[in-house]
Amino acid sequence: MGGNTEFKQAEFVRLQFRLRFIELIVVDLATLLRLRRSLRAAANYCFIGDSQNRCNRFGRLFSPELSHDPVAQRQFQKSGPAFVFQFDCRQIGTYQRGDLMTLNVIVWGGNLEIVKDLTQVVATLGKAGFRHDAGRFELVEIYAEDSACQLQKKWSFGESFNALMVPVRDGDWWLNSCAVECDHIQLQFLTPSRLIVKQRPMFHPTFKLIFPFILRRVTSMLYAHCCLDLEVDAQALLALVESVETQKNDLEWNDWRELQGGEHNLSLGGVEGSIDLYGPALIDLIPYLYLGSLMNLGKNAAYGVGRYRVAPYILDG
Repeated sequence: MGGNTEFKQAEFVRLQFRLRFIELIVVDLATLLRLRRSLRAAANYCFIGDSQNRCNRFGRLFSPELSHDPVAQRQFQKSGPAFVFQFDCRQIGTYQRGDLMTLNVIVWGGNLEIVKDLTQVVATLGKAGFRHDAGRFELVEIYAEDSACQLQKKWSFGESFNALMVPVRDGDWWLNSCAVECDHIQLQFLTPSRLIVKQRPMFHPTFKLIFPFILRRVTSMLYAHCCLDLEVDAQALLALVESVETQKNDLEWNDWRELQGGEHNLSLGGVEGSIDLYGPALIDLIPYLYLGSLMNLGKNAAYGVGRYRVAPYILDG
């Protein structure tokens, strides 16, 4: 990947929101993965004073418009929001008044107005809480990652959001810091990924089934938010997938929530676990795997579902 500028335009901002709880809350996986409705409600409240631009700001943040280009409409799936919450299961636990929590968020495209709007929405969410019955918090600090992968404090409680400035990363530079010349990796799904085919979830996905989802997610997000139309030979990449050996597949379905309705409850879940992959073809596929790890995968990916990590196997000596 050295010297390859194909992904230089793939710009993103990496943020850490640091929260201080003002009341007790027990945070489980469902609490983290069910913030979509609460965030949208907070945005409606947050933007209510901006009557002229309220709809535009809400739509820009949560429902980006489809391209008017008919070719692009056929080529790319409808993109999700520019932001991607990346939760850590170590965040699960009981938080007392005064305890701190960190929310990690990626914002694709480097649009400062989207960053500021999202920041205001998170701060407004704190007044209502993570859930309707608990988890009110104050947004106390914002950190952003620079090109050296170091976190820099960019905002503190009491300061104006209007003065917020954040460094923008580019995908090419970031990929050069990853182990992209690797032919043996493990994909680790850290939060449940719900992959839908013909309106049915995949309970036992293989790499051959997973990679098309990653490719569509990456190309669509970069086109929608970074104005980057990658010249991808999808058929050639899918042919490479055929030559990748799956050495171990420990992906399992996890029901993390029950929907109440009618006579029977409906379980809602996704696949978690890991899959070990080997083969020289991975070197051509791995940039998309790494970029996809900053976007999550599957239904409601923007809200923390389907987070995965690329873990290269490094031989000793």
